[in-house]
Amino acid sequence: MSTDSEILQKLMLAAAGTESGRGDDPWLGFLNLLARATLAEIAQLQVLRLGRPVLEWRIGGEGAENPLLSPEVVARMRGERVYSQIDLPLAPATASPLRAMRWTLGRDDKAVLALMRSGEDFRAMDGVRLSGLTPYLAPAILSWQRLAAERVKARIDRQLCHDLGADWILFSATGQVTDMSAGLADRLVAEFGIRRRADGWLDSPRAVTAAAFRRAMDATEAGGPAQPVLISRDPWLQMLLSAEDVAGEPCLIARLRRARHARDL
Repeated sequence: MSTDSEILQKLMLAAAGTESGRGDDPWLGFLNLLARATLAEIAQLQVLRLGRPVLEWRIGGEGAENPLLSPEVVARMRGERVYSQIDLPLAPATASPLRAMRWTLGRDDKAVLALMRSGEDFRAMDGVRLSGLTPYLAPAILSWQRLAAERVKARIDRQLCHDLGADWILFSATGQVTDMSAGLADRLVAEFGIRRRADGWLDSPRAVTAAAFRRAMDATEAGGPAQPVLISRDPWLQMLLSAEDVAGEPCLIARLRRARHARDL
């Protein structure tokens, strides 16, 4: 049986947009765990804007009425209260046991979480479990929405940088590569003969380039300004190396600019 802490953990992963290795939607993972814990056959989470559903996640109930609660019922519900099938305002009488809650996300947005099952009614502990989500679900959805918007903008920025020949590399404070922009490793090998060794160091066939990079790194580590490094003239590749903090860790960031053919821009 799922514990409350496991359900909250799934909710936090959903808020961060963290997918499983199979690419599953994290919100479905949260609903699936909540449904198992409450023995619900259907679990549905909706976001409504001005009374109209704009987002929905659902577990179970294929072919059942969709949504479980009409927008008119949701509009009359009080926020952060657990409702049963017999005390939902304006809801038609139903023999199916149901539990539901509503949250306010902003001036125009609301979220509603509904669980439904057949047979015996929900247990008292199921209502307590839903009530325990009161402080967390609205902030989780808002965080997910903000992160989703930021990721879309970051994806646009990455595409623009790629089209203009810009890339980046993260180095540790000692000069080993810890990360780089997508596809850069293959481009460095194919166009410039620069490889990332197994130990994390960049290996350049040009001794002059390697020496210039080492001097720039030493100057940057000493607290100096960003250092430009000309990696190659043909084809053109220039690097600007600077010392910065990433998630509280000191590192070196290299911003690279490749010359693109006009036909490729």
